[in-house]
Amino acid sequence: MKARVKGLLCQAAWIFALGAVLLFLSACGFGIPCVFHLITGWQCPGCGATRMLLSLLRRDWKGAFHYNPALMVLLPMLALWAIPLLRQYLLEGTWHTSKKQNRMLWGMTTAFLLFGILRNI
Repeated sequence: MKARVKGLLCQAAWIFALGAVLLFLSACGFGIPCVFHLITGWQCPGCGATRMLLSLLRRDWKGAFHYNPALMVLLPMLALWAIPLLRQYLLEGTWHTSKKQNRMLWGMTTAFLLFGILRNI
Protein backbone atom coordinates (compact mmCIF):
# COMPACT_ATOMS: atom_id res chain seq x y z
CA MET A 1 0.00 0.00 0.00
CA LYS A 2 2.88 2.39 0.72
CA ALA A 3 4.12 2.12 -2.87
CA ARG A 4 0.62 2.92 -4.19
CA VAL A 5 0.33 5.96 -1.92
CA LYS A 6 3.79 7.20 -2.95
CA GLY A 7 3.00 6.66 -6.63
CA LEU A 8 -0.36 8.39 -6.35
CA LEU A 9 1.14 11.33 -4.45
CA CYS A 10 3.92 11.65 -7.03
CA GLN A 11 1.41 11.67 -9.90
CA ALA A 12 -0.79 14.17 -8.06
CA ALA A 13 2.21 16.44 -7.47
CA TRP A 14 3.12 16.39 -11.18
CA ILE A 15 -0.48 17.08 -12.22
CA PHE A 16 -0.73 19.90 -9.67
CA ALA A 17 2.57 21.44 -10.85
CA LEU A 18 1.54 21.25 -14.50
CA GLY A 19 -1.86 22.72 -13.69
CA ALA A 20 -0.27 25.53 -11.68
CA VAL A 21 2.04 26.40 -14.59
CA LEU A 22 -0.87 26.36 -17.07
CA LEU A 23 -3.01 28.53 -14.80
CA PHE A 24 -0.12 30.95 -14.28
CA LEU A 25 0.42 31.23 -18.04
CA SER A 26 -3.31 31.76 -18.56
CA ALA A 27 -3.39 34.47 -15.91
CA CYS A 28 -0.50 36.18 -17.72
CA GLY A 29 -2.45 36.19 -20.98
CA PHE A 30 -1.02 33.07 -22.60
CA GLY A 31 -4.22 31.02 -22.75
CA ILE A 32 -4.68 27.61 -24.27
CA PRO A 33 -6.79 27.98 -27.42
CA CYS A 34 -9.78 25.70 -27.84
CA VAL A 35 -9.28 23.75 -31.06
CA PHE A 36 -13.03 23.00 -31.30
CA HIS A 37 -13.80 26.73 -31.10
CA LEU A 38 -11.09 27.59 -33.63
CA ILE A 39 -12.50 25.10 -36.16
CA THR A 40 -16.26 25.53 -35.65
CA GLY A 41 -16.68 28.94 -34.03
CA TRP A 42 -18.85 27.29 -31.37
CA GLN A 43 -18.01 26.95 -27.70
CA CYS A 44 -17.25 23.44 -26.51
CA PRO A 45 -18.56 22.27 -23.12
CA GLY A 46 -15.15 23.00 -21.58
CA CYS A 47 -14.75 26.52 -22.94
CA GLY A 48 -14.27 28.87 -20.00
CA ALA A 49 -12.89 26.17 -17.70
CA THR A 50 -9.52 27.88 -17.27
CA ARG A 51 -11.15 31.23 -16.52
CA MET A 52 -13.50 29.41 -14.13
CA LEU A 53 -10.54 27.88 -12.26
CA LEU A 54 -8.77 31.24 -12.09
CA SER A 55 -11.97 32.77 -10.67
CA LEU A 56 -12.20 29.97 -8.11
CA LEU A 57 -8.61 30.67 -7.04
CA ARG A 58 -9.69 34.29 -6.41
CA ARG A 59 -12.80 32.99 -4.56
CA ASP A 60 -15.00 34.71 -7.14
CA TRP A 61 -17.88 32.19 -7.13
CA LYS A 62 -20.18 34.32 -9.28
CA GLY A 63 -17.51 34.85 -11.92
CA ALA A 64 -16.60 31.16 -11.91
CA PHE A 65 -20.23 30.21 -12.44
CA HIS A 66 -20.46 32.76 -15.26
CA TYR A 67 -17.55 31.24 -17.20
CA ASN A 68 -18.71 27.60 -17.06
CA PRO A 69 -21.84 26.91 -15.01
CA ALA A 70 -22.03 23.22 -15.91
CA LEU A 71 -18.51 22.46 -14.78
CA MET A 72 -19.03 24.52 -11.64
CA VAL A 73 -22.06 22.37 -10.73
CA LEU A 74 -20.43 19.10 -11.79
CA LEU A 75 -17.13 19.54 -9.88
CA PRO A 76 -18.56 18.54 -6.48
CA MET A 77 -20.31 15.59 -8.10
CA LEU A 78 -17.05 14.57 -9.76
CA ALA A 79 -15.34 14.67 -6.37
CA LEU A 80 -18.08 12.45 -4.91
CA TRP A 81 -17.46 10.05 -7.79
CA ALA A 82 -13.64 10.07 -7.53
CA ILE A 83 -13.09 9.88 -3.76
CA PRO A 84 -14.41 6.31 -3.33
CA LEU A 85 -12.32 5.22 -6.34
CA LEU A 86 -9.17 6.70 -4.84
CA ARG A 87 -9.93 5.08 -1.49
CA GLN A 88 -10.46 1.72 -3.20
CA TYR A 89 -7.20 2.08 -5.11
CA LEU A 90 -5.24 2.93 -1.97
CA LEU A 91 -6.71 0.04 0.02
CA GLU A 92 -7.01 -2.67 -2.63
CA GLY A 93 -4.95 -1.53 -5.60
CA THR A 94 -7.88 -1.71 -8.06
CA TRP A 95 -9.91 0.84 -10.01
CA HIS A 96 -13.19 -1.07 -10.42
CA THR A 97 -16.29 1.09 -10.59
CA SER A 98 -19.71 0.01 -9.39
CA LYS A 99 -22.86 0.22 -11.48
CA LYS A 100 -23.89 3.26 -9.44
CA GLN A 101 -20.57 5.00 -10.17
CA ASN A 102 -20.90 4.16 -13.88
CA ARG A 103 -24.41 5.62 -14.00
CA MET A 104 -23.19 8.71 -12.18
CA LEU A 105 -20.31 9.17 -14.63
CA TRP A 106 -22.60 8.71 -17.65
CA GLY A 107 -25.07 11.16 -16.15
CA MET A 108 -22.37 13.79 -15.60
CA THR A 109 -21.00 13.24 -19.11
CA THR A 110 -24.47 13.56 -20.64
CA ALA A 111 -25.21 16.73 -18.67
CA PHE A 112 -21.86 18.22 -19.71
CA LEU A 113 -22.44 17.44 -23.39
CA LEU A 114 -26.02 18.77 -23.27
CA PHE A 115 -24.67 21.97 -21.77
CA GLY A 116 -22.23 22.21 -24.66
CA ILE A 117 -25.09 21.91 -27.15
CA LEU A 118 -27.45 24.29 -25.33
CA ARG A 119 -24.84 27.02 -24.87
CA ASN A 120 -24.55 27.30 -28.66
CA ILE A 121 -28.27 27.51 -29.41
